Amino acid sequence: MAADLTDVDAFTAPVTVPEAGDDRVAASIVPAFQALADRTRNLKNRADALLTDNHIWTGDNRFDGDLKLGLGVEPLYTFLTTRKKLHSLRPIGLVAGWTYADAAGPTWVTATGATMTFYLGADELPSGGQLVAVRMLVSTAVAVTLDLARITYDTSDAADVPSAGATVSDSFTPTGTEDHILEITGLAAAIDNATSQFRLLLNPASGPSCVIRWLEYEFSDPGPRNF
Repeated sequence: MAADLTDVDAFTAPVTVPEAGDDRVAASIVPAFQALADRTRNLKNRADALLTDNHIWTGDNRFDGDLKLGLGVEPLYTFLTTRKKLHSLRPIGLVAGWTYADAAGPTWVTATGATMTFYLGADELPSGGQLVAVRMLVSTAVAVTLDLARITYDTSDAADVPSAGATVSDSFTPTGTEDHILEITGLAAAIDNATSQFRLLLNPASGPSCVIRWLEYEFSDPGPRNF
């Protein structure tokens, strides 16, 4: 009467099979089936573990799971990774009312409430990537608003007149003088792709002072890309 084998997680070796002249009975056939069933279970469990592991790169040519690479072999990333870069605080031009300083890092300082404009262009964002977030650290005693808009061009006109697309913003009103990180996320309304140009405006209210300490932009970096 037929019966089910109970396989175990073991890479059985060797696999013993009947030879010519052996009796064709269960005692001579079952061990071979058992060994193959055990090997199949062992390989299935290995494959399942491989598929469920995140395989995060940990350096030294290896991942955090069972997947390992040979010496000198680099992983090839074929998916989007997120990268952040600090902007050099280069504005579109010298804005009246703002003063530049480089003591302990670059800063822009104003007490007039004039708008400061920066641009993020294709030279700073990788081709095919997308802007994910923009952050600016300000030390301010007045209310501030950070606006981001994608710049588009009317290519039907010979002059290629630029115009601003949808604007996304973040605002902050301090109590006294406060350090605050303005953050713009959820940029779907403003994004096309990294070949676009983005206009970033910090608009402080007139008052005692506002200092720009740093500007960071975050973008998706398309693969494939090696470290």
